[in-house]
Amino acid sequence: MKKRQKIRIGITFGMFLLFPVMVNYLSPVLIIAGASEGIVNGSFIVFGIFLISSLFLGRSWCGWACPASGMQDACRSFQDKKAKTNWGNILKMAIWVIWLGLIIYMFIKAGRINSIDFLYSTEQVISILDPVIVFVYLAVILVVFIMLLIWGQRAFCKYLCWMGPFMIVGNKLRYLFKLPGLYLTADSTKCIECGRCSRECPMDIDVINLVKNNNMYSSECIMCFNCADVCPKGVLSPGTRPQINKGVGK
Repeated sequence: MKKRQKIRIGITFGMFLLFPVMVNYLSPVLIIAGASEGIVNGSFIVFGIFLISSLFLGRSWCGWACPASGMQDACRSFQDKKAKTNWGNILKMAIWVIWLGLIIYMFIKAGRINSIDFLYSTEQVISILDPVIVFVYLAVILVVFIMLLIWGQRAFCKYLCWMGPFMIVGNKLRYLFKLPGLYLTADSTKCIECGRCSRECPMDIDVINLVKNNNMYSSECIMCFNCADVCPKGVLSPGTRPQINKGVGK
């Protein structure tokens, strides 16, 4: 394993260990609860940061810092098959639209935004003093693990993640407007079509096809650069400009 991947997996696993501390800032439920009182809470702000950062870094959060990614990477020995994504984005975006609509409804019902409270309902993290929070936390962990076992690697990321759509939208916009930032680039003249990039992609992207078409956009790319690190010819590498020649792909 290349040093970059060791560092990446170490960071994501460390974030997974910190998940009990972070969970209140990654919760759509708390956003809805805050909206019902006209309060913009910490989760709302963090999700906004996801959208803004994705305009320049794509879905790097998913590949380098997400607690669920750390858990799924750590559990790869339980399941090494790839999760297919024919309807993954549709389901994920549908869930996103529903709960965003609920947030908007709650703010309208509250009448106005009364305040911004980054610490709203974050007085404590996971604790046996609040069994409901413990149950919710363990339920999320169990869902992520069961999905991995049944459908394959990163199934939760592909089908249910409530954070991914923010970055999918931002990623699409950055390619559309060709914003400078962190990108995956390729030199197709070096490619020997061994297929290792596609086989080793944790998000099951057909990387070799992107290279052939000289179009490196994929809504599922999490900027982990695993494809670059397994390529024997150095075809793939990080870049600062989008490599796309057919408009925004899928």
